[in-house]
Amino acid sequence: MRSRLRGFALATCLVLGASLPAAAEPAMWRVSDDDSHVWLFGSIHLFSRQMNWRTQTFDAALQDSEQVWFEMVFDAAAYATIARLTILDGRLRGGQRLSELLTEDQNERLDRAIAAAGLDPLIFDRLQPWMAEVTLSSGSVQGTTAGVDILIDAEVSPDKKRGFETAEEQLGFFSRVPLDQQIEGLMATIDALQAGGVERQLARMTDAWESGDTEALDALIRQEMGPADGVRYRRLLTDRNVRWVATIEDVLAEDVDSMVIVGTGHLVGPDGLPALLGQRGFTVERIGQVPANPGGPAVASPTPRRR
Repeated sequence: MRSRLRGFALATCLVLGASLPAAAEPAMWRVSDDDSHVWLFGSIHLFSRQMNWRTQTFDAALQDSEQVWFEMVFDAAAYATIARLTILDGRLRGGQRLSELLTEDQNERLDRAIAAAGLDPLIFDRLQPWMAEVTLSSGSVQGTTAGVDILIDAEVSPDKKRGFETAEEQLGFFSRVPLDQQIEGLMATIDALQAGGVERQLARMTDAWESGDTEALDALIRQEMGPADGVRYRRLLTDRNVRWVATIEDVLAEDVDSMVIVGTGHLVGPDGLPALLGQRGFTVERIGQVPANPGGPAVASPTPRRR
């Protein structure tokens, strides 16, 4: 049932300076039933600085896995879908203009943010508020590099890749939001940019992730997403986690050893995947540090099994 282990070149490790001792140990969990397990590893989608984040523990777990699950698989079809839907769903129709949807004060704040980012104001007036927010955020944060999920997706063989969601579903979390909530999100991003909060938040999240400080990560995620009972938090985190837990249960039932690499916000706090899977009766162990289940054992390091 299980294929034999195959070696792979750790090209990403070399690029990030793997010749030096690993200085980071991001949090990782092992979820087990009687005869299989799933590794959980949180990704920072964009790094605010270059770092040597890969460890022997992570690489052993990745090698041990027959399947690697991402939020979505970054293949050619996914990129094509993103490009197509960005044009179709990211633009206003019927001659509408973004400036007409905003108040005078909101327009002034948007204009200042666009000027501060050095972007072309002409491209914004035909954008949906959610797309204007994405464009402004991506154009304002400088010096970022690809995060864990994108890097690892590029090196995992296609036959092992799995996605919890499609590219269309992922864009829908933003494009299908009511207009008033889109405008609210755009204004919140503008305020954060003007206060230097976006880059500072990303740097703080990167530091907390690097050190495996899940409590700090949980606090930062809640600061960014709002209260746990809020619409945005439920839409982007809680509801998706519940769906993903059902998929992970199916994977464990099929006796397939796997790794899950998703945004780190999906793994921390009482609504995170480790907590939800623990509530479902699975054994959830924090690797090398404090266990996710009170009283449960910590695990020093995974040992790949020969198949």
